Formats: sequence, C-alpha cells, structure tokens
Amino acid sequence: MRPPQLFGCLLAQLALMLLLCAHVPPIAAAGGPERQLVTFVDLLSSSERFSEFLHTVQRLRMVIPLNRLRNATLFVPTNAALQRYRDELGKDGTRVTGSIYRGVSDSQAWYHVIGEAAIGTQDLGRGTMVWQSLSLPDSDSSVTASNDAEKQPYGIMLKTQLRNGGSVVANGVPVLAQNFSCAAGTVYQVDGVLEIPPTIRERLHSLGESVTGTAGSADEYSAVVRLLAAAGWADILARPAS
Repeated sequence: MRPPQLFGCLLAQLALMLLLCAHVPPIAAAGGPERQLVTFVDLLSSSERFSEFLHTVQRLRMVIPLNRLRNATLFVPTNAALQRYRDELGKDGTRVTGSIYRGVSDSQAWYHVIGEAAIGTQDLGRGTMVWQSLSLPDSDSSVTASNDAEKQPYGIMLKTQLRNGGSVVANGVPVLAQNFSCAAGTVYQVDGVLEIPPTIRERLHSLGESVTGTAGSADEYSAVVRLLAAAGWADILARPAS
C-alpha cells in the first residue's frame, strides 16, 4: 500500500473511533441524579443530612437487615436532633457497648422503622394512627414468659398524630414536612429521637414504689403482676403501657 493511501486509511479509522466515542453515554457520578436509590442504606448514604443516623445503624450492625426491607417506612432523626439527644445523655464516646452506640440501642433504632407499610403523607394526615414498628419488646429474665410456639413476635407500636395547624408528630416528636423515597419505601426526617414507651411492668414497678415509698420489684406489691404470671400471661408485662 502506498504511503498516501496508508495515511488516508489511518485518518478514516481515527474518524470512526472519534464518532463512536462521541456516542458513548457518560457514566453517572456516584450520588448523581442518575443513581437509582434502591435500599434505605442507599438513601441514607446519598446525603449528609442522614449521616449521624447512618453511622449509628452501621455501628449497630443493622445495615444488612435494613437492605432487605421493602414496603417500609423509616423515621430518621436529624443530625442536630441526634447530637442534642446524646448531649442530654452525656454520651459522646464512639464505642459500642453491648447493643448500644452513643446512647442509642439497637431496639431503639429499630423503633424508627415501620415494616408494615410505606406510609404516605396522606396516611399521616388522617389523624391519630398506630403503626407496628420492627422493635420487639425486651425479654425479662425475672418473668417466665409464655412459650407458645405459634405466637408471632409483635413489634412495639408507634403512634402518629395530626395536630392543629396540620403538623404531624410521631410519639410526640415533630415530623418534618419534607420526605424522601426509594424502592424500599419512604423516609421522613424527625426533629428528635423516638423513645420506646415504658412497659406495663415498668409502670407497675413505678406504681409500687410510689405506694410503698421504697425501691423494689413491683411483684412485691402488685396482685396484678402475680395473677398475670400465674395465668401464663407474663409476656403481657413486656408490652408498652401506651
């Protein structure tokens, strides 16, 4: 092949390569608008506004089960709300003690998750609603609970309320207006950390102390507790009182 012909062939090949490259779609940057948010962890990782709660669930080893959820709702405390909560408790360390990280237990973190539905804003606007969270009541070693194998574990109930003026609260904590969604469900930011209500047993224990004026187990003072234990219904004591 003559040099002029070779040069022309090379130019043609170069032009074809440039044409093909011009039609290659650009790769979306990480976290960019073309990224598809599938799981709750994807969504929490997508913005700095969720960073404190994301770090908490990571340290409590909740990432894998959170990634498996579908058709669920997640209430996420703002970074400022989590820091305020920890300041009040005096929990500023970074160590995980048992199942607690900086004052937030895994049970309390799961209390922020509703596993039965992706709650929409129209659902929150219906007035007072009660939802089942994915936080299970703690077992009490001092009480012999029912061992019915057919019983399914129930989650601690979470209440949302519509207040005058249109604002919504979850267990008294304000739900912020903006919400977010992903394939797993809906995320709402809340201006506080949701706290699990005291159990019936804890309420009876407090009642026993107030009646007798001394510290001790409510079992010593309450016939109700003894009757429930005798009937094999001691697990009721682990249920929230409200």
